[in-house]
Amino acid sequence: MRTHITDDIGATAGALLVKGMAGLEHPRLAVPGGGSPTSTFAWLAENWDGGHAQLTWVDERHLPLGPESSDWRDLPPQSNLKAAMAAWLTRTETPPLWLPMTHPGTLDEAVASFTFQFETVMGGLDAVLLGMGPDGHIASLFPGHPALGRADTCIGIEDSPKPPRLRLTLGLHVLAQARVKVLICTGAAKGAALARSLTEPSMPLFHLMHDLDVVLDAEAARELP
Repeated sequence: MRTHITDDIGATAGALLVKGMAGLEHPRLAVPGGGSPTSTFAWLAENWDGGHAQLTWVDERHLPLGPESSDWRDLPPQSNLKAAMAAWLTRTETPPLWLPMTHPGTLDEAVASFTFQFETVMGGLDAVLLGMGPDGHIASLFPGHPALGRADTCIGIEDSPKPPRLRLTLGLHVLAQARVKVLICTGAAKGAALARSLTEPSMPLFHLMHDLDVVLDAEAARELP
């Protein structure tokens, strides 16, 4: 694990991703939702020509999509796709080709549809950007959850401890295979979860420590041993 303490999270995380993907003809990148990646999305919109890349998400909330519409603004407010559209993909002239996790139907149908598309179109990941919750979850993989031991490409979560309960997430082994792994960790609570992840196998991040770059603010860094 390599740590990068900074007061400019977005620029530091974005630069690590871009540097790690340099030289790849069609890099395959997965990103998270929530508030953690917002500043990184803004940096990528301003500083990266991502038109040659392929993009997907590490997880998504399985939410009712409502009437069919081609306007991303009609997506549910909690949608990870909507967050990336607002902060990045509509703010750059050269967005990556993206493969969303948002699918209609039941959770099982959505998992099957995304799994087929991911394995057919992308086939794996070269780089992944991760956020982390104060409880230590990454993507929609939660500490001690049975999903941590599953080998599926995409997993349907029916009992997420954090609402909404229904989610799709890439499996831990898919995230682990990425050559470039960048984690954003800010604040004391997330710093404490990162410290636990160093030694506790029940924490999802414990299994991704090899070649992991962690971008921290000073408050999070103070929680590390």
